Amino acid sequence: MRELFSAAVPCQAGCQYCFAKWDKAYWELPRLENRKLSEKEAILCPCCDGEFFDQYKLAEDIKKVAEKMDKVYVSISTKRFIQEEEIHCIAQLNRELKAADKGFVKLAVSLSNRSMLEEMEPGTIAYDERLELAKKIRREGIFFALTIKPVLPFISAEEYCQIIDDFSKDTKYVLIGGLYINRESEFYSKYAKTIRQIQYRTVAWLPERPKWEYVEDDRQFQKIREYADKKGVFIFDSDEELIKSYIVREG
Repeated sequence: MRELFSAAVPCQAGCQYCFAKWDKAYWELPRLENRKLSEKEAILCPCCDGEFFDQYKLAEDIKKVAEKMDKVYVSISTKRFIQEEEIHCIAQLNRELKAADKGFVKLAVSLSNRSMLEEMEPGTIAYDERLELAKKIRREGIFFALTIKPVLPFISAEEYCQIIDDFSKDTKYVLIGGLYINRESEFYSKYAKTIRQIQYRTVAWLPERPKWEYVEDDRQFQKIREYADKKGVFIFDSDEELIKSYIVREG
């Protein structure tokens, strides 16, 4: 059900853990421009390895794709400051999709932690700015969700529980995921060399379906899930699960 596309303009966030910088491991996806989808219904990830708001006329490309389809659920995630006209553009796209009974836009704020945010994600907005952005997205009538990816094994579960608590005023939908590891990266040598819970996982969203080393601390994730459940927050392992749940619960 998912259709994923790469950014035309590379991401400038400079996140330490970013897999898109793995020259020998990552193969970029096709771009949305001038693409015709065979499916009549899809979750569209138009810019899964870059910042949506750094791209040129991507909203117009989405509209052209939507014209040929029955349902399009647009999934966007951001870590950067959004200008008023940019969020108005997304709100307008969301209204047009809803008015035509074509689907909707999900706009998520993404982060990997709070205490080391500036170090891990140097080219992104501050934590408090992300909280403000969440409120702005929700006020615009756009479906807002929180993305916590990757959950870093050297950050406490308690910190992630606090993040969920902070954002729970604006969303009950949270997407979480583990950490992909590249032993040739600077991130691995600096932060992940002592991690012992590494396993191999097939990267199903890449056409080549490579196997990458992956870390997901079971105890850490269990604590996060248990806390979210107490708060009435829904935790999801995939964007597809999250959006399908929202459709069922919210109509």
